[in-house]
Amino acid sequence: MKQEILIVRPVQVLRGYRNIAAALRTSEEKVRDMIGYGAPVVLDGDMPKAEAAELWTWYARWMGEGGARGSC
Repeated sequence: MKQEILIVRPVQVLRGYRNIAAALRTSEEKVRDMIGYGAPVVLDGDMPKAEAAELWTWYARWMGEGGARGSC
């Protein structure tokens, strides 16, 4: 019988504009812009929440495409 191997990574959830901005080394204003551009962020009331690895992947792709008109 063949065994299936699963690689599991821990999930890090970022909560709040300040924490998300710190993880991405950017500003809170840019995080708000990213949400407008479709970043994988869930708004729970006024509190944004994002899974770190998923957000990093999106952010790298967005910056590669000239995200926020190329500004850093």
